[in-house]
Amino acid sequence: MLRRYPWILVDSWHVLGPRGMLQWAADYLRFSAAAMWATAARTGGTTGERLLTGIVRRFAPRSALRVQAAYAEWRAMGWL
Repeated sequence: MLRRYPWILVDSWHVLGPRGMLQWAADYLRFSAAAMWATAARTGGTTGERLLTGIVRRFAPRSALRVQAAYAEWRAMGWL
């Protein structure tokens, strides 16, 4: 989008303001990080998922639910 319409950032700034632009940037980075982790998870396959979930469940039981939720989210989004 930036290549075709570089002024989108200026227009976005006018619409969103500084606070909105910061929120957009944070959301974009968070989404990009999730996509990166999902790519790594896809590479590991179901064996990697079971291994990771088992390790996390053993050493940090509270975090195991977050790992399972992340995998469920990635499946729902079609990333896995």
